[in-house]
Amino acid sequence: MLFRSCSGAVADLNYMNNNRDIQYLGFHNNPDLTVPFDAGCFVTVACWLGQFYGANKIFPKVISNGTYAEFYPINQLGHPVDRASETATLNMIREKTTDFLYRILNPTIPTSIRNYTVKSFEIFPNPANGFVKISFETPSQANYRLDLYDSMGSLVDNLLNKNVFSGSYQADYNVSNLSSGVYILRLQSATGSESFRFVVTK
Repeated sequence: MLFRSCSGAVADLNYMNNNRDIQYLGFHNNPDLTVPFDAGCFVTVACWLGQFYGANKIFPKVISNGTYAEFYPINQLGHPVDRASETATLNMIREKTTDFLYRILNPTIPTSIRNYTVKSFEIFPNPANGFVKISFETPSQANYRLDLYDSMGSLVDNLLNKNVFSGSYQADYNVSNLSSGVYILRLQSATGSESFRFVVTK
């Protein structure tokens, strides 16, 4: 099942339950004054409709279920992200959607998406109960953000948010204070984001 969202939201993240058949592709402006990028009201004032959850909440929920997901925030004010007047954004959405669908239809053939953010990513040891070594190889110099989410999709920690030069990046992270369970590391740059799972055991 494919869930593609352009500036979309859901009223309840539990609609997805623990469905592992959902593969998600999301695009969302940040900020978006019509549909919340994160969580909030429609058109900023229609709170009588209740709270809704945008792509920034849907994405970690999907990856916490253990399924493949890609999310591309558009860092500019607007809605929707696929409006015809936004030529550069529209071209990006077409490219990412084409690669995403091609990967699903041809799962044995690598696409540009899988190697677009980083060339490689490693977490060792996995499972872990003390320190883990996180390393990745960058295709080019860029600003990278690395966030840690729990299995419910809640942000636990920000591990990295800085410019990384072309080459390899390595860091040790202490997981001894984390509860046992599955966690997701989300690595994001201007070119996209990728997610990686690891397990903490006590």
